[in-house]
Amino acid sequence: MEFVKGHEYCYCDLPAVVFTLWTTTNLGRRFYGCIKYKHRSGCEYFNWLDPEMTDRATIVINGLLRKLNRIESEKRLEDEFKGRRKLNGCSVACWLCLVVVVLLFGTSYWS
Repeated sequence: MEFVKGHEYCYCDLPAVVFTLWTTTNLGRRFYGCIKYKHRSGCEYFNWLDPEMTDRATIVINGLLRKLNRIESEKRLEDEFKGRRKLNGCSVACWLCLVVVVLLFGTSYWS
């Protein structure tokens, strides 16, 4: 929600605010609405601020968002895998240290 200079007024006679839609058909498209819109106590004022996008623009933007979501998902999985791998490496190192300590001190203890 944002305020715009020279803004419009809703049917409640309050300054209309700018909302942004993130639906697949209106990605990032802004509109004026009543400031009480989310509280359901305001009026039904609605007026587009941005022009309608072409079908081509909608298809391209949706495709780019899907690609971005896939890349972010792959990155999260990769980071998770690296974290587990690092933990496994630490576990192996701890076990090796324990074996070395047991071998060093265990042999002198049993001798």
